[in-house]
Order: sequence, then C-alpha cells, then structure tokens
Amino acid sequence: MGRTLKQINARLTKPQTDRHRLSIQTAKLVRRLQDASAGLVDMTPVQLKATQILLDKSLPSLQAVQVAQHQETPSIGPHEAERLFQEHVASYIKGLPEEKRRELLESE
Repeated sequence: MGRTLKQINARLTKPQTDRHRLSIQTAKLVRRLQDASAGLVDMTPVQLKATQILLDKSLPSLQAVQVAQHQETPSIGPHEAERLFQEHVASYIKGLPEEKRRELLESE
C-alpha cells in the first residue's frame, strides 16, 4: 500500500520542503510568463515587473553564472586536426559491420 502524504511530508526536512515550495512557485511564475508571451493571458507592466523581481530572487541570472573550465583546450594546427579527424573516422568505420563498411566505402 502507498504512503500517505503525511508520511511523505514527515520524511522531508525543512530545507527540502522550502526548496520544493520555491521550485513550484518559480515554475508557476515561468508558466505565467510563457502564457503571457503566447498571448494566452494579459499581464500589466506592474505584474511583469513583480514577476521579474521574484524570478531574480529564485533563479540565477544568466549573466551571474560563471562557467569554469576544468581542462585547458589544447591548441592544435590544421594538419594535426586533420590527422585526428581521419583517425576518428577510420575508428568509426572499423567498428561498423562488414556490410555497412563496404556500402560506405563504395559510395565514395
């Protein structure tokens, strides 16, 4: 038999409950903005500004997100890039069934 809502809520901690509540409220705001942009509902400028303020508090701004690169991208020249590409294609072709490999090589 399934657990009751009371049993499920008893297992959630206060921070979990707050996070769930915030995510539901945020989803409602986003849905309302989507409906307004699709012309399904009308929103006054005051409602739009209030929604923006609430979303700014609950969602990170894309400008504020910092992307950290953990590994430096090696710079290679065009000849090395061509060689790596050919190795990759050859490896892919080698992994194909014999019939597909013949088809591919005959179509060139």
